[in-house]
Amino acid sequence: MNAFPILTPEFLQLLIIICLSTPFLIPVVKKAAKAIPMIQIAFVSVFLVSAVLNPADLPMKAVFGGWNRMRGVEILFDHNSLLFIAAAYIIFLAVFVYTLSGKKEWQYYFLMNLILSTLTALFVANDLFNIYVTLELLSLLSYLMISYEKKSRQVWASLKYMILGAVGFNIFLIGTALVYAHTGTLNITVLSSMKTDATLPFLMIFSALLIKSGVFFYSIPETRSESSTTVSAILSGIIIKAGLFHIIRISSMLNSPLINTYLLWTGVISAVAGTLLMLIQRDIKLILAFSTMSHVGFILAGGEVFGAEYAFAHAIIKALLFLSAGTIIKRYGSRNIERIQTMKKRLPLNESLPLLIGFFSTAGLPFFLGSLFKKQIIYNLNPVLNLLLSLVSLGTTIAVGKIVLSLHYSFSFERITPRTLSITFLAVVSLIMGVYRTVPNLAVMHPAESVLFFSVGITLSLFLKNRTKVCYPSFLFKTRHVLGIYYLILGLLAGLSVL
Repeated sequence: MNAFPILTPEFLQLLIIICLSTPFLIPVVKKAAKAIPMIQIAFVSVFLVSAVLNPADLPMKAVFGGWNRMRGVEILFDHNSLLFIAAAYIIFLAVFVYTLSGKKEWQYYFLMNLILSTLTALFVANDLFNIYVTLELLSLLSYLMISYEKKSRQVWASLKYMILGAVGFNIFLIGTALVYAHTGTLNITVLSSMKTDATLPFLMIFSALLIKSGVFFYSIPETRSESSTTVSAILSGIIIKAGLFHIIRISSMLNSPLINTYLLWTGVISAVAGTLLMLIQRDIKLILAFSTMSHVGFILAGGEVFGAEYAFAHAIIKALLFLSAGTIIKRYGSRNIERIQTMKKRLPLNESLPLLIGFFSTAGLPFFLGSLFKKQIIYNLNPVLNLLLSLVSLGTTIAVGKIVLSLHYSFSFERITPRTLSITFLAVVSLIMGVYRTVPNLAVMHPAESVLFFSVGITLSLFLKNRTKVCYPSFLFKTRHVLGIYYLILGLLAGLSVL
């Protein structure tokens, strides 16, 4: 008997309906704009905690309206859904606390709450058409949030993101139509039980999802570097996971060698390119933006087994680092690490400790979040890719280490503010989850090797700190070039799928 009566298909349907309805209370009760998202977070958190405490009830499926799965809208809540939704709600809780430091209009909370609700629906969607609908809505909301402050660079970054997204999702829709023509269904569970040769349509779908994932070839880094701090945190933390979630779910269903190879090498290339590009940056937010590109590569290389777990870890870590970057930029008035290095201002402990926890986590040190699954991803690849991604991990330590080493530190605490409370919350979550994951698996983590790699990375970061030539390869990310590469890759894949 289910010890948690809320873990039922009926309650799951009600949960999604409530989440999608809640944001529309904000325009009606504007004075409660800050409270309404918090109420939703508390409500959904009860469901998530119940799922964590009673994993035997997962996966859970439901079809709206009593239809069968062939005709109705089916939702699926499984372990991966739990991970991604939990990450979303942890990050948004931190972001909403962070925004208490400033003045935001009700429209900001409405859009952010709607993004959170859309992500909730997306992470339980189980058919291709509703994946398309929720991703399209998420994209539209992302465009609005990127340009929310109406700065010219933000508007231009949002416009480029919108153009690329529009092309990608047209291809997604064409791929979806072709899948339906081949199989007569869009339900992922039903498709998983079929033997289909619809390789090209699925390649089109995956290529569109990769756009949402921020990988090299399809990425617009300015969307994350030019957005406001909180928007950068949700973009890099969880919105890019929207595409990755369904890449992991659908690829595990298909088990196609061509598609798996495509995803693996896209991941490896993205990891290498992201690391090389962040090594030559001095802008804090650009370093973190290219770091996201690199870590998305790790998630793709991890596949279904380790990719989802590492995606959860990366979401928390990257939100922590972007929010910490916001506190640094607020204190120093600059994003340039060379300029910051010349200033005499010191970072207090309640700002520096969360930053250091985020740094140690992204570097893969034992007892910090993400270290276990990063190691498992590397160790489960062939020797060549093992070495390559180990060097990529070293490059991450060097690049993010430049930020950490450019700051001056104080050994005193300043008064607690919503900003410091927000990053402290994420740091504590990261540390607790890191210890929880590491302790039972310490024997397979080779901690001495991780510490050695970290020491080498810090040493190289000190040596290269002011010696790297700054270069932002804007030509790679011009809209016409990104679209040209996109069509070229899609054409090559189409040719390979015919062979």
